Amino acid sequence: MAAPKFSEILQALNPDLVIYDYNQPWAADFASSLNIPAVVFIIYSVATVSWIVHLFENMEEKFPFPEIYLREYEMLPIMKNIDEIPDHEKFTLSDTLRQSRDIILVKAYRDFEGKYMDYLSNIFSKKIVPLGSLVQQSIDQDDNEEIKQWLDQKEKSSTIFVSFGSEYFLSKEEIHEVDKSLDLSKVNFIWVIRRKRNVMEGRDPQAKILQQPSIGGFAVEYIGAAMEAGRDKDGNLQSEEIAKAIRKVVASEESGEAVRKKVKKLSEMMNAKGDEEIMDGVAQELVALCRKK
Repeated sequence: MAAPKFSEILQALNPDLVIYDYNQPWAADFASSLNIPAVVFIIYSVATVSWIVHLFENMEEKFPFPEIYLREYEMLPIMKNIDEIPDHEKFTLSDTLRQSRDIILVKAYRDFEGKYMDYLSNIFSKKIVPLGSLVQQSIDQDDNEEIKQWLDQKEKSSTIFVSFGSEYFLSKEEIHEVDKSLDLSKVNFIWVIRRKRNVMEGRDPQAKILQQPSIGGFAVEYIGAAMEAGRDKDGNLQSEEIAKAIRKVVASEESGEAVRKKVKKLSEMMNAKGDEEIMDGVAQELVALCRKK
């Protein structure tokens, strides 16, 4: 729907550069036809992107990083969705990355995902340019005061924040399992629930909540980046497993402290190189690309 209009906009504005999303390969096509360099920007984990690229590029070979894998119940819906896409609408992530001019922009840190960046760079013969985490700074809002006061009353690292993001909607069964798990865990919690087709007024102050000393854990779709909650053989959430993972992070002094130390180390690594320094390097890459036009 947007493709024809986009072509008109490009012809009218004649920009020096186009930065496009992975699912907009037509943007690169139109830009190239007008001799405008186009660069793809990948917001997903580079490790994940590397795995997906390998899946379609080198299915016969083993992925060189065994720590990254999907279970059968995770693979099946992906392959089903791919099979259901009409042939004329199919394009692969690899196609999109190949269209990118000279470089590929990624939302990542080299210190964290350097080996995956190198893997992609070798496949596509392009420089992978990391932009850092691009985490939005928290903004003070008066309507968050009630939440802040409630958290201030809780002990340090005693509360878990549960939010499955803006694009993942729990089924009724999953909501029941998460609800039951929070009850079983016996810890304080703040839970953000989003429902499909419902419009939420405002938004949860996630950044401000996570900065509170009383927050000791953050549960997301894949619950716990440092501690995974087990599922059954079909991939269904299990309240007992979720509760167990929560207790290990929040209630257990030994395992909880180990996780917090790991998170602190990662945080220090992220802050070691300032955003301005990272963006200066990105700007230099983009300017150099524009000069080649």
